[in-house]
Amino acid sequence: LQNNLFVPRFPKAIRDNYDGKLNWNRNSAHQIWGKFSMMDASVTDLYYLPLEGTGGGDTRVTLWTLGQTWTLSPTLIFDANGGSNRMTHQSAGPDYGTNYGLEQFGIPGTNSAGVSGPGSADLERYSGMPTIDYDTFSDLGNNAGWTPVWRTEVSYTASANLTKVQGSHEIRTGVDFVRLTLDHWQP
Repeated sequence: LQNNLFVPRFPKAIRDNYDGKLNWNRNSAHQIWGKFSMMDASVTDLYYLPLEGTGGGDTRVTLWTLGQTWTLSPTLIFDANGGSNRMTHQSAGPDYGTNYGLEQFGIPGTNSAGVSGPGSADLERYSGMPTIDYDTFSDLGNNAGWTPVWRTEVSYTASANLTKVQGSHEIRTGVDFVRLTLDHWQP
């Protein structure tokens, strides 16, 4: 048998980007700059047979950076920058919020049955349609094991460097700082 069921769907993605940068030449030897960027995206593209309706997600990314370059003498330069970015993302399918497997179909062990550990306090996160897998037909239900998903990723970076040029030699010293965080949940 053929996997030949076609259902017209109309996915949509809306994305807005905002960017700004400001340079300030404090004097002929010192430049300071700052940058901010933001992206908002909303996507509707998760469809599961036999459910009508759509699922999707929202993503927001913000980024800011500050930096400076300071020529202390013709052979000595101090440069530094710091910044952070934050990405939040949430996605869920059209089956989210209804325990199809456990409550609608009475299939033991599906949805939140027996769940413990991180995320177990919010049992709605385990809602949805189980996957019904046929060898010769298209899957029914939710076969996207990555949904629903909630995550927030934040990174912080900073560096400062002092560069000394002496003849054909260059000596550079500095410090780098990086901190990465991730708050992530998915089944």
